[in-house]
Amino acid sequence: MTKINNLSSVDELSRSDSIPVYARGSSDTRRSSVGTLIDKAREGLATYVSLAEDDGATKVGTPTGTVQQGLDARPTSVSLAAAEGAALVGTQPAAAGSYLRTLKDIAEDWVDVLSFIPPAQHAAMFAGTSTYDATASLLAARDAAIAGGKGMRAPYWGNLFCAGNVDLSGVKNIDIPGPMQIGTSGTPAMLTVGGGANSSSWCFRFGDVTNGTSVLAAAPPATPVMRIFGLKRSEVVVGSCNYLQLWADAAVSAGNSTAYNQIFLNGAQSKVEITDAGGFSWITENEFHGGGIQRLSIIGVGYPHNHNKFNRPVFEGAAVALVYTNCSSNLIEDARFEAVSASAGWTCAANTYLNKIIVSWSGVGSPRGDYVIPTMPVSDLGQDNIITTRALMTHRKNRLFSVNGQSLIVGNATVSTSNERAVNPARFNNLIRALITPSLRGFTVATTNRVIAVSDRIPVLNGDTVVFDGDFDGSLARALVYVYDANMNLLTSEGGGGVYFNAPSFTYTSANGSYGHGADVSAAIFNGLAGSVVRSEVKFIRVLIYSAAGGFFRSLGASIYSRQLLQPSGQEGAASMRPMALSLAGPPTNGFAPEGTPIYDSTSRRNGVNVFSWETQLTGALAAGAVSATVTTILTVANGDLVGILLSDGTTHWTTVSGLAGSTFTIAAIPVGKDALAGAPVVFNRWAYSDVGYFTGSGGTVTQLTSKATGVTLNKACGQIVTHNASLATNTTASFTVTNSTVGATDTILIHRGSGGTANAYWVYVDSVAAGSFVVSVSNLSGGALAEAVTINFSVIKAVTA
Repeated sequence: MTKINNLSSVDELSRSDSIPVYARGSSDTRRSSVGTLIDKAREGLATYVSLAEDDGATKVGTPTGTVQQGLDARPTSVSLAAAEGAALVGTQPAAAGSYLRTLKDIAEDWVDVLSFIPPAQHAAMFAGTSTYDATASLLAARDAAIAGGKGMRAPYWGNLFCAGNVDLSGVKNIDIPGPMQIGTSGTPAMLTVGGGANSSSWCFRFGDVTNGTSVLAAAPPATPVMRIFGLKRSEVVVGSCNYLQLWADAAVSAGNSTAYNQIFLNGAQSKVEITDAGGFSWITENEFHGGGIQRLSIIGVGYPHNHNKFNRPVFEGAAVALVYTNCSSNLIEDARFEAVSASAGWTCAANTYLNKIIVSWSGVGSPRGDYVIPTMPVSDLGQDNIITTRALMTHRKNRLFSVNGQSLIVGNATVSTSNERAVNPARFNNLIRALITPSLRGFTVATTNRVIAVSDRIPVLNGDTVVFDGDFDGSLARALVYVYDANMNLLTSEGGGGVYFNAPSFTYTSANGSYGHGADVSAAIFNGLAGSVVRSEVKFIRVLIYSAAGGFFRSLGASIYSRQLLQPSGQEGAASMRPMALSLAGPPTNGFAPEGTPIYDSTSRRNGVNVFSWETQLTGALAAGAVSATVTTILTVANGDLVGILLSDGTTHWTTVSGLAGSTFTIAAIPVGKDALAGAPVVFNRWAYSDVGYFTGSGGTVTQLTSKATGVTLNKACGQIVTHNASLATNTTASFTVTNSTVGATDTILIHRGSGGTANAYWVYVDSVAAGSFVVSVSNLSGGALAEAVTINFSVIKAVTA
């Protein structure tokens, strides 16, 4: 055997574990023994020597294979960049309860639109300069999303352009927050989402969706740019859009209805439309939020779309147009309308019902907008389509006064009265009661600071608002509000606490505790003018309207709106002017009042009443200078009755009937420059004193011709008859017939000598009465013949037998 050096004895050689062996490892030399190597060989284990070989990793096992197999399975930079690379990288949130997922699983929760667009286009898209047509890319992403039951999304970028139609129907969730251009103004195309009318809880978010033109500066295209079709109980968010349409089509099972959705408009909308393809295609209970809308159309083709609601939209500018056809119970709530007077306004067809627009306050620093319906054209051929404001709905309204063509106003050459109280000039600082000439279509006010209407002192609370209304041409009227404390004393100092009553353009006059205009204003300013009580010290107010310039008014009025709280007792009663008898210095010579209207003559201190009132129309036109008129029905009109004829300029020609021939009567000439149209209203009044007397115009005079037996004609209720001066022998009686259309067969005629002739020489009496006439007898009791003209006074007292 080979000699082994350095062994101490033979005995040691007999023990194999005493024989040293040195084996070289990967980086050092390890000492072992022959026995150890033999034992390991018997166990089939790799030795240090074999593990250090090139294939050593194949000789070490793990539960899933050898170490070499594990090393071979590790991802490399090449494999991570491959199609399935994301499946080789795992991630797990640190939070408790989370699970390990691969990046591939996470990435494939949504279909990424960017994955279907060539990478070379990405930079230009993010920069907003891309002209790449992504139509096919979006459709491919759609197919992948539907196939995998997943949503589709794109990152926010500069632009996404699609030249053709992009129908994304069937995709349940879409998130494309960046701007999209669908088609062009010359080549229209449409983006369609939905197609799940039998499903629910889908969700779509889009940025601006346009055809490349300005949303507000240009008219909307002829066809929709974006269509929401067949969708229920879902949410849609969209930025600006040229033409957004909600659509339903009964011929498509997944698109027969669009309902119960929440739609958020995060931008301007040139046109929003709700319509259908016909048949039982219904669109109902969708709720829109926000948006600046120029044109809104709700058009039911096959179904009356109903209960769709628009929350807090803005309608602004001359392009605004709301068109409703075959729809009902749709609501626009808390909307702001601005500069819409020249717009097309709101048009409701005959088959529209119960649609409502509620306008919210849009003014700044005043309550005007909260109480004024927007000035825009409204054409309502349907039923109960209403436009109002939030304040008008939530506040109680009390009418203070109205003065118009239907008001009870009568007058004469010196004074007029309506159903407002007489105004004390000392109380209202150089203002005097209006001299009003009434018209059947308005009234005319004389100049020099004339008070037209004034209210009582009205109890108020802080926040109560007065709103004025008026219809007139030019700058003719101004308003005043007087403020009082709890003791009904005028508040003649603001005391550094700010205004008591806040209204646009009102100024405070401390001397009389009033707020009002400094000059007459136009109807555009006056109509809808609103002011509010803004300090708690104000417990009562008085409202007054007057005119410094004077002129023709079609209407004037004021109302007070109070919060729905317990108000001090008496506001409703005080808000309406107390009824009172009309008071004039003489009988009325203008104005139309109902039969039975009382009047007080302040000159003669007698009470009067309107005993006859009649309304009819002209059968033909009247030119300037005309002195007779013919009406359709004359009824019992009599000479002396007050008559009013409505002229074409809105004023009324007031005169008296001075002659009758059937339905034609004589009048004072129609004024120069005036005329009346055929069919114009004509009204008649007859006033009589309740103390058995007559007003001026009721009487007349007639002179007997030929002899004292010659009959006369005088169609007046009272008057004088001057007899002929023929000789009448003593103890002789002369009788003559007075033809008078005002006399009835049962009437009583009062008659006596008034003047003329010898005193105490004549007995004058009525011998008989018939319908339309009575017989007068004159007897000479003097004892000698008398050849004198005698003046006889008479009056007709109406009487009946039952």
